[in-house]
Amino acid sequence: MTAVLSALVSVAIIIAAYLAARHLIPRSKYRYVGHRQMPGWKGALPFYEFRCKVHGLVESYPAGYGQVLRCPLCQDLDRYC
Repeated sequence: MTAVLSALVSVAIIIAAYLAARHLIPRSKYRYVGHRQMPGWKGALPFYEFRCKVHGLVESYPAGYGQVLRCPLCQDLDRYC
């Protein structure tokens, strides 16, 4: 009986440590989906999936000097999210 109880306590400690570690790791606000080369481009760029406050999940590439991810649908509407 003591061996079973100590095994259960060990499992509980491992599960608690795993859950604590998951919450300590910051989740990224974007997800890499791959490199793409659009017609007329000289090379491929990395594309990322991220959440726009207006349009939900969208994909785009880092643009400009600051390499900022901007929603392509908001850019069509001349606004920035």
